[in-house]
Amino acid sequence: MQIIVTGRHVELTDAIEQYAIKRCAHLEKYREHLQAIEIVLDKAKIQYDVEVKIDVPHHSIFVGRAGHEDLYAGIDQAIDKVERQLHDWKEKLQRHK
Repeated sequence: MQIIVTGRHVELTDAIEQYAIKRCAHLEKYREHLQAIEIVLDKAKIQYDVEVKIDVPHHSIFVGRAGHEDLYAGIDQAIDKVERQLHDWKEKLQRHK
């Protein structure tokens, strides 16, 4: 599984990058389904916009977006949204089998 963290208009420090990677480790229970995770951090006027994209085989890309004044809280919210989408998708797969 490949994790890519990029920043737009944000100085990407090691602490921010390691926090994002650590939060993505929470998605380890879906590892057989995940191919790549891309996290894009962007600074708007007064808030940070976080976008998490997860590539899954045989499905379109899952996207979670969040905006928050605190960058770390925005990362948490975006990853929680994507995790909910993955959970629902996995439940749907299991019910159809």
